[in-house]
Amino acid sequence: MSSPTIFYNLGKITVWLWCRLIKKKNIKYSNIIFQYSDWLFWSIGLVIGILIIVCGYFLLIQLES
Repeated sequence: MSSPTIFYNLGKITVWLWCRLIKKKNIKYSNIIFQYSDWLFWSIGLVIGILIIVCGYFLLIQLES
């Protein structure tokens, strides 16, 4: 799986979990692409992916010292 696909799917899973747990709206995971725009999945996935990379970087710095 390539990096762009990981970010897209990460955003898609995040939106699906948000709808399911916060909004209490039952949407099938396969049908979520018809409810929301692809740009939403990309932007949320990129933001979360960058946060994971930055947190991992700072965690490595803390473990080395």
